[in-house]
Amino acid sequence: VLFRSANKIQTVNIERAKKRHRVVAMDEEVLAIVQPFHMRMIVDPKAIAATDAFLYYSAQHREALGGTGPIVGNPRLDLLHRHRDIYAAESRKYRAEGRYILVNTNFALVNSLWGEPQKITTLAAQAWHLGDLSTEHVREFFQSWLDTEAANMKLVTETIEWLVQNRKDRRIVVRPHPGENAAAWSAFQGIEIVAGSNPIPWLLGADITLHSNSTTGLEAHYLGCPTLNLNPCPDSMFSGIYSTNTMGQQARTIEDATAILAQEVGAVEPATPEIAHSARLIAEHVASLAEEVGELQAWQTIPPRKARSAKF
Repeated sequence: VLFRSANKIQTVNIERAKKRHRVVAMDEEVLAIVQPFHMRMIVDPKAIAATDAFLYYSAQHREALGGTGPIVGNPRLDLLHRHRDIYAAESRKYRAEGRYILVNTNFALVNSLWGEPQKITTLAAQAWHLGDLSTEHVREFFQSWLDTEAANMKLVTETIEWLVQNRKDRRIVVRPHPGENAAAWSAFQGIEIVAGSNPIPWLLGADITLHSNSTTGLEAHYLGCPTLNLNPCPDSMFSGIYSTNTMGQQARTIEDATAILAQEVGAVEPATPEIAHSARLIAEHVASLAEEVGELQAWQTIPPRKARSAKF
């Protein structure tokens, strides 16, 4: 059984599965995270201990968690690295309906599907491993998360309003994070909302993708798609956990954003030092992009289980 996350909630499920199966786990959600303290925060050591093998996406990831398992890369980028053609037909379909600017939002705290931000932070505290962090540090992190996300959403909404008024030559497509209240975006006139859809075909077809330190922003950048990170708080604790905080074109203010978006969009990203830095960062961040990591190596490291009775 493969678990795509290993937080405290999953620990119970991993221990239950281990009674009858070999168990492998990874942390797919940590792809865009670069800060070791946050890598440790979202993984429960008991979950790792309960697995037959825990899969790490890079040497940095394994070092942060103090583990010894195999380094196998990350499936989200592996699909784009080796199998991106599977998205081509859908991407062409979206593009044929008219050129568009994609706004990929990720405000699952301040625009949450599950209610008020306090409820979300309470759930996060229940799922995450906070044992090696001081109470003050945890409180500071959650406050930074709230403040940064609120500022990000403000800049994104301002940018959408500007696009609707000033880029009438493009469709404005908004794809909310699955944890967001997608209905909240219906208050905006002149946009298309594509909630619940696969982001990759939309990324491939877009003239440019706007995001705020989103993992899909990393994916778009890796695909070579033009991106703009709407990032008004680059120095906050919360922004600092993301590799996208310094990746690709950046806009701190609405003036920064409109200066870029008023130009012709749809070309490849400019060959700037920032873009070159981003390419190096991705290669260092995920092992399988820097070198070929055998897809079967991880499974070969899992110890065989002892024979057991077929009775259940």
